Amino acid sequence: PEQYYLNYTDALTAALNGATLTFSDETVMDGTAEHPFEIRSVADLKALADAVNAGKSADKCFVQTDNIDMKDAGAFAGIGVYAKVPTAGKPFTGTYNGQNHKIMNVTRAAGDTQGVFNQVGVGGVVENLVVSNMTFDSSLTGDYGCAIVGNAGGGATLRNLTAEGVFGSADNPGTHNIAGIVVRVCGGADSATVTTVANCKNNAAIYGAYTKLGGICAIAQTQTGFT
Repeated sequence: PEQYYLNYTDALTAALNGATLTFSDETVMDGTAEHPFEIRSVADLKALADAVNAGKSADKCFVQTDNIDMKDAGAFAGIGVYAKVPTAGKPFTGTYNGQNHKIMNVTRAAGDTQGVFNQVGVGGVVENLVVSNMTFDSSLTGDYGCAIVGNAGGGATLRNLTAEGVFGSADNPGTHNIAGIVVRVCGGADSATVTTVANCKNNAAIYGAYTKLGGICAIAQTQTGFT
């Protein structure tokens, strides 16, 4: 039976959990490259995180259609569930195209990784995105914390990403490995597959209180290509 939704976020949430999303003009949005899901708001970004972190729709295609300001959104859990062996977590393995829009003023919740994307796995692509200003939860005591991607497993692609503004602060610096674009690339069970980091820029001031800090990357393991 057909199901009708009062707003786009409710419809997107249903689609991320397996429903078919068809608009009144018969346009279908199914998360394919031809019909990617649109991320239009804070609520949509949180719906994406909830789905991927529950093991659903991680391999779909997404496009961000506008700047997203998370200033009043509360703590954000991030997209993907981290594991030191990438295949053991719940990585994002789809494509997220920010279309050169921004995600701004992120406050990350506690966890082993603190990025907008916690874990990007084999085949995952994050591209054309700017992250501006990020506050780390004071309980960051895990392995990796950063702005855009916490951990990129072998076979991931990070392309045309920019970090800007301030990440952390002098009063509340990141307490473990910190970087602007990605903290750790490759490693784990899929370390034989090349991870690509291309055309990324860090323009952010990064506050960290640990030995491994980087503008683009803090930890680069085997089979990583930087361009």
